[in-house]
Amino acid sequence: MDGIAEGRKTNADAVRAMIDAAPHLDDRALAAGYVDAVLNEEGLPAYLGAKHLIPWANAQKRLLLKPRKAAERCVALLPVSGMMMLGESARPPANLPIPIPFVGGARAGDRTVVRQARSLITRTD
Repeated sequence: MDGIAEGRKTNADAVRAMIDAAPHLDDRALAAGYVDAVLNEEGLPAYLGAKHLIPWANAQKRLLLKPRKAAERCVALLPVSGMMMLGESARPPANLPIPIPFVGGARAGDRTVVRQARSLITRTD
């Protein structure tokens, strides 16, 4: 929490309020200063000043290691897919041939997303 607060030039209480109010839509999160940019995968290397992104298989191995230098920048990604809903994330027991709202497809629950965001903070402190 303190690291995020420092990076966002705010305090830990404001960071906790931000997490408790999650999920945030991209434009609103950008306007509120919760994110630095809203980009697609093609725009990310240029934004980070990198020539290319490391393939996931290589990046996954590096995530298990601590950064070597305090100056290294790290990015945590929290993939969220499915229809946003209140409660816990879930998938139907079987794939239905047609998507039916609230029945077919993955559901991204707000409680699950907030819990996962908090676990990212805990792992990077």
